[in-house]
Amino acid sequence: MSPLIKKIAIKFGLVLTAFSITSTFAIYVFNESWLISKQAPVVQIFAIIAISIIGVFQYKKGNSGYATFRESFSVFILPIIFQLVLMFGFNLFFYNVIDPKFTNRMAIQQYEIYMEQSEEVKDEQKKESNCTTDVEMQSLIKRNIGVINSSMYHLNIVRFLFLLYSVLGLVVAAVTKKNRPEFD
Repeated sequence: MSPLIKKIAIKFGLVLTAFSITSTFAIYVFNESWLISKQAPVVQIFAIIAISIIGVFQYKKGNSGYATFRESFSVFILPIIFQLVLMFGFNLFFYNVIDPKFTNRMAIQQYEIYMEQSEEVKDEQKKESNCTTDVEMQSLIKRNIGVINSSMYHLNIVRFLFLLYSVLGLVVAAVTKKNRPEFD
């Protein structure tokens, strides 16, 4: 692995990690319910992809405009792996040490949202969840949200994101590769 790839992997790995931790804390401070929403993670994923693509272009710029498929993929995926490993540890620490009561608050909030819905919607959700009463539904919500504290939950997220980023990295590498003339 070239020194330029290592330099960019470390630099952008730190940038991605700083971005992820900062955005997680900002969301937590301003509106912690966004942490379990669908929008916040999607925005974070797009930002991580954009930052990683910038890293690929910075590598090409530092390598006289050339990057093989392998180099482009490496420059895209290595910072993300760095960030995923560090965020795995951070998330375990955050949900189990910094704020272990977070999942209880989220379960209460989810149940309140559930109770505000019309009877038809609540009945449909109970049917889909194999629950017959609101108390059973509350118990199910607590159980589902309580999983956030587990290491397996975070490991599954890391595995899913790694697969997602790997596929995207293949696409980015295919689009951005430019071999030196002697390789064409």
